[in-house]
Amino acid sequence: MTLLPKIGWYEQYRALGAFESIDRQIRDRDVVITPRDALDSVIREYSSGGTDPDGVRLTLAPGMYFIKGDTPLVIDRDRISLVASTPGQSIIMRETAGATNPMISVTGSECSFSGLVFDDSNVNASTRGACIQISGDNTCVENCQFLNMYQAIAVDGSDWAVIRGNRLDSVLATNGIRLTGSGNYALVQGNRVNGPGLLAAIYADDLFANSSFVGNVTDASVCVSYKTGLGNADAGNVGSVTVRP
Repeated sequence: MTLLPKIGWYEQYRALGAFESIDRQIRDRDVVITPRDALDSVIREYSSGGTDPDGVRLTLAPGMYFIKGDTPLVIDRDRISLVASTPGQSIIMRETAGATNPMISVTGSECSFSGLVFDDSNVNASTRGACIQISGDNTCVENCQFLNMYQAIAVDGSDWAVIRGNRLDSVLATNGIRLTGSGNYALVQGNRVNGPGLLAAIYADDLFANSSFVGNVTDASVCVSYKTGLGNADAGNVGSVTVRP
């Protein structure tokens, strides 16, 4: 004989069913990528075609990933996240030797990169663009490593960018991180920039305003350079801070 469940047990069962439904929805937005996948094709598949209100997280398994780099790999949908499953073990390398453009261009908003390694050593043109160029708002690049790049990150007129905890090695441009255009409210914090010949490890152009530069470390003579009178602030940086008139 089957007994009817008690009311309390039934309520718990219904709650578990609701949690299972939520978990399924989360897993549908979480995509695991392996080095056997064509990274540029996967990113284009999930980052084109308009705004997805839920977004997607692309989790990269350890290994080497190659993108062609003839033209920038564009992420134009909101809330696209690229995350290393094991920080420092997922390496993205550009294949094109003579590229003169950014490796990845982010035009969508609320996108993020975490725990990845970017290697641009295959590209020998000194005029090539940044590894990541950001023009979408609320973009976050954190805990990533950049190797053999012309420039690591360029924020192009966007607001609320977060550039935090990254490591830059062997920078060829005059700046490792550059904020351009009339953007606002960037947080540039805890980055380590290896480039003794840089004019400034982190540079904000004359129109970039209301941003904070905190706890960055470099072996360049100038750690941070920004224009006065625009609401920018700095604290605890290693290397001098130039506040331009």
